[in-house]
Amino acid sequence: MSFFKKKQEGEPAKPKVKVVKETKCTCNSCGKVWYFGKQDDLQQKGKAMQIAGLTCMCPCLMGCLGPLIKAPKNLKQCPQCQSKNITTEEVAYDVAK
Repeated sequence: MSFFKKKQEGEPAKPKVKVVKETKCTCNSCGKVWYFGKQDDLQQKGKAMQIAGLTCMCPCLMGCLGPLIKAPKNLKQCPQCQSKNITTEEVAYDVAK
């Protein structure tokens, strides 16, 4: 007895599906909803590490370059009202490859 079903002739192939996970944030103050993924989080952490590296290399360098460097966004802070009073929820959905 075989547990594997053989593909029949003329049977359409199943589309490949990729699961995407994101974080859904809802501001408890103004009600704004926004999403961010793992890649966004990694980029912001990378920017923070880059700034930390510059300040460790030469603190006086930050005096010269400080105005040119943008601080990383806090993804868990409302972009509309800047409140940190938010609710986060992990969401996942299927995307065809």
